[in-house]
Amino acid sequence: MSRVSQRTFSKVAEFALAFLNERYPEAMTCREIAEELARDNEFVARVLFFLKEKGLAMQVTASPRGRDYVRWTKWTLTPSTKAKFESLG
Repeated sequence: MSRVSQRTFSKVAEFALAFLNERYPEAMTCREIAEELARDNEFVARVLFFLKEKGLAMQVTASPRGRDYVRWTKWTLTPSTKAKFESLG
């Protein structure tokens, strides 16, 4: 895998947050996010785990009906991140 600069990584993270904000409260799979950002799944997964560590995104492991996702995890914004987006206008 080629190396990505910190600047590029940050831009992709910003785009991922913007996409999750646009689709909130719907949880999105890594594949759906990767398609939107025109990046590969592994790179987007790395970005999403980075955002999770920062407390900006969270993994959704169960459907709204309470059934656990077995094959994948979905991602969405944390409520505090969504509130920050709303306060920005």
